Amino acid sequence: MMNIARMGLFICSLCFLLVSCGNRPTEEKQLLGSWSMQGRESACKANTSVSLAKLILEKNGLFKAVNLPAEILPPVHPALEAGVDGTGNWKLSKSTNGLEVVDFVFEKSVQLKGSLPYAIRMFLLVEGESKSLAFYCGDPDTDPRIDFVKDSR
Repeated sequence: MMNIARMGLFICSLCFLLVSCGNRPTEEKQLLGSWSMQGRESACKANTSVSLAKLILEKNGLFKAVNLPAEILPPVHPALEAGVDGTGNWKLSKSTNGLEVVDFVFEKSVQLKGSLPYAIRMFLLVEGESKSLAFYCGDPDTDPRIDFVKDSR
């Protein structure tokens, strides 16, 4: 009888371990480095060249944005067609529904002058070992999004 109880405890412990390993939260150090916009053009009809759009996340909580699509900008800049460059702070956190998000607060930007500080939120999407940062252009259930994937170097 005691062996059955031990076996049941072992199986429950093993199941808990397997489930908890699959839901391991992302660490900020996993996000450090350069992220490039994916695809040939922005899903939100940006006028930005995808090959140049980048986010660079540094370990000190700072980021640099290069040539980001205009759709990420505040509504006061709808006519801006060139990409946006800027710097500021970033932070990994959880949204109210428990999803991992990265918040970016622009502190300096020539294109956003007059709208600073300006914040955007990107969702961290994880599929296996692959991670992407997604900016939704409206409703996440129905509207397109802009994806950034981490550069391999």
